[in-house]
Amino acid sequence: MMHIKFNPLLFIGALGSLIWGLFFGIQLYSSFGANQNIYWTPRTMPLQIDETKQSFELFIGGKSIHEHLSDKTLLFESTGNLNIVSSANIDIRLNNWHRVKSSFLTHALWSGMIFSSCFTLFVVGLFQALSTKHRNRQQDGLP
Repeated sequence: MMHIKFNPLLFIGALGSLIWGLFFGIQLYSSFGANQNIYWTPRTMPLQIDETKQSFELFIGGKSIHEHLSDKTLLFESTGNLNIVSSANIDIRLNNWHRVKSSFLTHALWSGMIFSSCFTLFVVGLFQALSTKHRNRQQDGLP
């Protein structure tokens, strides 16, 4: 008669691999398959040009936009009048996808490490279970 013995490594490894593998897969999908166009600064909360100096640079005619603003060399037409562009006239929206993706990938790194540990426990438990089964069969005189 075959006696099935509970193998905690196999159980913990299988359950952990299922749970953490699912988390890992979801985070990878979120990083590489998600809609990248939903992470823009809201239209109702645009940024001023001074708030975005570290995010991007805009050059017009070889000069940065900041130089043009300080030199007052940019003009725009409004109701037939030419006006000088100031920083108050410029609103900016940024796509923050790179920050969101970085956060997703950081979480994926941790869940991937836990998943791989659980999968290792599963494999070790599987080898233990198979070797125990093989040893029991040999003791019973079966091939």
